Amino acid sequence: MSRVISTSSIGARTLGLPIIVGLSGFNTAYVIQGALPVALLAIVVDQAFRWLGDWLSPSHRG
Repeated sequence: MSRVISTSSIGARTLGLPIIVGLSGFNTAYVIQGALPVALLAIVVDQAFRWLGDWLSPSHRG
């Protein structure tokens, strides 16, 4: 089971493909495996934009 879970997103063309496959096949492991990278990427991008906003704010420059 772990081999299938670990390799299912390697060949996926999009981050949402394992989620869609998991939902259509009632496979919770695929849904979780697809949701974790999406959630981690969202957190990283959110933090990057927060850092960029703080860096570009007038209070940071003066």
